[in-house]
Amino acid sequence: MERIDSFLSNILKTVNESVPRRVIRYREIVSSGVYSVETVGGGLHHFDPQEVKKIGEELPSEILDQLHLPFIFVKNTELEESVYLIRVYGSEVEAFQKLMNVKTLPRSSRGPYTYKPLVAEFINRYPSLAVMGYL
Repeated sequence: MERIDSFLSNILKTVNESVPRRVIRYREIVSSGVYSVETVGGGLHHFDPQEVKKIGEELPSEILDQLHLPFIFVKNTELEESVYLIRVYGSEVEAFQKLMNVKTLPRSSRGPYTYKPLVAEFINRYPSLAVMGYL
């Protein structure tokens, strides 16, 4: 059993290498013109400038002022199969709700979450603005 746990742990570490080492504020991306952030694995996650511009046109400034990118959707093995937590650093929940036309998001003890179909649709609309991780 210990070998299986070790194997699964290594798989999850590999998957999480695409998660950013730190998130970056929307305003910082726009003002600096740097459309990437370092990942846990040492690579770069690149933002499509057109997608950054698009959300800048779709969201009000009070949300953009506190928005951090990329959106991080986390699959937690303790929650149902179709549930993804949304990591929150600022106004990510409000931005997600507005962009996806959702009035409210459910919350668990681990924070706000959404479901696989909405995550898939978000990634379809804004592929460079989201990453997925596993807990």
